[in-house]
Amino acid sequence: MRTLALETTIQCLAERPYSEVSLATIAEKGGLSRGGMQYHFPTRLDLLKATVDFLHQRQLENFRDDLASRPADRDLFDHMIETRWARMGERDFRAYQELVLASRCEPELAEALGSSHRAFIRAWQDIARASFGWDEGAPAMAQAGSIAHCLLDGMAFGRIAGRLSQEETGQLLGYVKAILRQAAQGAVSH
Repeated sequence: MRTLALETTIQCLAERPYSEVSLATIAEKGGLSRGGMQYHFPTRLDLLKATVDFLHQRQLENFRDDLASRPADRDLFDHMIETRWARMGERDFRAYQELVLASRCEPELAEALGSSHRAFIRAWQDIARASFGWDEGAPAMAQAGSIAHCLLDGMAFGRIAGRLSQEETGQLLGYVKAILRQAAQGAVSH
């Protein structure tokens, strides 16, 4: 029931404005009893916090899967950025974006997002370090990672608003790949 409530919350957030996603809406859409939901999630905020953590855990699973699926002859940064960009158009990311926007007006949600995001970044760095030697301690790599993350997030919001053409998207993705490649090469040479 807990997983069904989380999945239904994600579906609702991906389809509707945050203001329309209530416990009653989620229960109805998922065929869940309100009492059963409240047993696992006493408040809407409890459910949203759990949803944020659930989304971050799934992003980490996707990152591991995407790294494992890279063909041996494919450039690491091409593969990483293209798979990440593709996932940023999926339901989970749309739901996450809705939560990020809503957190502007809800300090408790903002705190939950911030805390979960910091844990997510640490876990992502651990996976990247073990998988391909990413060194977030190297200033150039840390900065390149931050630039890549912020640029992709901004691009995802731009895609929703219809502000990015395919050509612009391709150019920006190429820029992100180049920044990461350059930082990784610089870290290896020092």
